[in-house]
Amino acid sequence: MFCTKCGNKLKDGAKFCDKCGTPVQLKSEVQDDNKIIEQHYEEENNAIKKSKNKNSIIVILGCIAFIVAVIIVYGVFFAKPGSVFSFLSFGSSSSSQPVKVKNKVSTKKVNKTNNKKVDTDKEDNIKLGTTSGNLTNCSFVFEKNGAIYYSNFTKQYKLYEMNYDSSNPIQLNNDDSGYFTQNGDYIYYTNDSDGGKIYSISTNGSGRKKICEDKSSYLEYADGYIYYRNESDGSLVYKIKEDGTAKEKVSGPCNLFNIDSNFLYYLKDGILKRKNLKTGDEIKIGDTISTIVVQDNTVYFTDSSQNKLYKMKNDGSNKIKICDDEFGTFNVNGNKIFYRNRSDNSKLYSIDLDGNNKQKISDIPVALIISAGDYVYCNATDKTMFKVRKDGTDEQSIAQ
Repeated sequence: MFCTKCGNKLKDGAKFCDKCGTPVQLKSEVQDDNKIIEQHYEEENNAIKKSKNKNSIIVILGCIAFIVAVIIVYGVFFAKPGSVFSFLSFGSSSSSQPVKVKNKVSTKKVNKTNNKKVDTDKEDNIKLGTTSGNLTNCSFVFEKNGAIYYSNFTKQYKLYEMNYDSSNPIQLNNDDSGYFTQNGDYIYYTNDSDGGKIYSISTNGSGRKKICEDKSSYLEYADGYIYYRNESDGSLVYKIKEDGTAKEKVSGPCNLFNIDSNFLYYLKDGILKRKNLKTGDEIKIGDTISTIVVQDNTVYFTDSSQNKLYKMKNDGSNKIKICDDEFGTFNVNGNKIFYRNRSDNSKLYSIDLDGNNKQKISDIPVALIISAGDYVYCNATDKTMFKVRKDGTDEQSIAQ
């Protein structure tokens, strides 16, 4: 198969020409032979089916009549009150039974609610387009349906797609792309080729569209809105719908924000505040903080004095030190924390959420850390990119 624009021979399964970037035109859908055969078979046997049905109908009606007679006799003479047959007990008080059944169901629901302590914040968690840890690390990689989408540092930060094993890289746009978030089949990103404005594009590379004129950073999809730091308005947090409408200011200025369990956490000059996205209530929960990752109503953070790692509850209480290493950037995923260990020349380490099982993952000095699938993707300090399994094996460059 060859590109319709430049004539370049295309790889099997390619979505774009790897020479000129032109989308590969799909062939017209072919007729489904199986459906045709199935339809023909059905028509051929239609007469046979009618004949069988005609002969069977008398037998079936006789059986039905017999069964109905048995049910009526049983209901009149033998059924116990409250049974499924008791509605046939003529002259009884069976009319109250539907009310009893309804009340029984309602009581069951009430008891279930009363016996279970419900955390409405957790129960009503909003759907996010990227993890808080990836957002904090500028979200330049994400995984979806076994494919990896990434900002290719060696190709002027163009958006690329590749297989999970890093094979078959395909360029999806010509924009300087970053700060990815996603929902369904759409990717949202900042386009530094157009002043950092917000764009959307389908995961197959089609439908590229500008949706916001603001210079933006730190994008996060949440329940139909894209939240972003508005660099055009003093780094305040804004939100805008996926179609570019209903733009709204959400919070004051920030260096960084996260969203978790219906709360917005935003950090400015060491002060961390938490805002309820439903009620608008806002409280201060910390100070002298340099960076944050919020997961499952727990705030993981580094202090701005010594860059040690701590965690606390989402109301600012129960502050606990996790590790004495000097932390740079870090990411939290599942039960692991991946971090840039400044105490060991910025090499990549991991540690459990409780501070146990510290492990060096890579000897390459890292800057940013993204978690996707079984791998950690790192922007190295020399501006190349590599990935390594979370247990420290299978390290490989993905400079394509």
